[in-house]
Amino acid sequence: MEIYGIGQRIREERIRQKLSQEELSYGICAVSTLSRLENGVQRPSPKVQEALLERLGCSTENLVFFANEKEVKKHFLEVDMGFQLMNHEFDLQEELEEYEELIRERGVDSNLEQQYYLMVKAMYETRAKGLPREQGYAMLKQALLLTMPDFKVKDLYAIRLMTLTEINILNNMAVMLYEMGSTGLAIKYMYFLVDYLERSNLSKDILAKRYPMLLVNLTKLEVKIRDYRHAFFWCKKGIAFCRECGRMMPLAEFYYFKAVVYAKFGGMRKAFECYEYAICLCKVGGKDELAAQIEQEYQNVITYNKHRKECRHGQPLDKGLPPQPEAEQKTKSDQLV
Repeated sequence: MEIYGIGQRIREERIRQKLSQEELSYGICAVSTLSRLENGVQRPSPKVQEALLERLGCSTENLVFFANEKEVKKHFLEVDMGFQLMNHEFDLQEELEEYEELIRERGVDSNLEQQYYLMVKAMYETRAKGLPREQGYAMLKQALLLTMPDFKVKDLYAIRLMTLTEINILNNMAVMLYEMGSTGLAIKYMYFLVDYLERSNLSKDILAKRYPMLLVNLTKLEVKIRDYRHAFFWCKKGIAFCRECGRMMPLAEFYYFKAVVYAKFGGMRKAFECYEYAICLCKVGGKDELAAQIEQEYQNVITYNKHRKECRHGQPLDKGLPPQPEAEQKTKSDQLV
């Protein structure tokens, strides 16, 4: 994408989607700034340019822009921290300190940069430093309000446009809400986010980055509240999407949760098959620790199933019988399909 055509591209896409300049620029930049960008009078800063395109659902993968050394450093720090967060790695202190130093001078990107900083800081301090979830949630909400100053939960489905950072913040807020015991609100957030990605006209690379992550988190929540039928539904949807887009690690997680659901409903043959798929995908993806955890659970399920069969046939149970899985169901697995 040519740098001189960015403003025109933004304007054409905004008009095509029947959006006003006020709607698109809300929380990102002044309407007058967007007007100058669209008319080619002002060059968009990298951060504003990216945010506007993301709200329009346009790809930013091959975005070309002229950036100074400081902008390049900030960009690569964001990429690095984002990658670590997606992989549940939270050793981010050095990166956070460097990023904080770079954004100390407030400019046109101040809200966007401060928002990203607060999001990463909230995740780092809750996961790595033991910050109470309530404080982490408050920090995430503070970050969201920087670009959505009128945000209210009751108006959740009125939101029409979001950047990837705003999507990530709401996703992390949902996870923390569940951990604080607000399961209903957490589910509401996750259903909204999945619905937003499904109904919005987003580019394939944005969908590939965020949709599997949201489906995995929603599936986790459904399993934790023992709504196995909905969990099975999201697993099927996630597996189909990951196969189409070639997303290996989310695919492993969907097969794992599918195995859990089959095991709960007595479909042990299919459960074993899904466990094996999940383990192989984790190993291929270099997630050996996760593969080992799933393999241990798989062996426990095999052992439990073996002892249960022996009990049914009147044979004595061994003393090493593992504990019965929670909420064991009698329904046939075929009823899930």
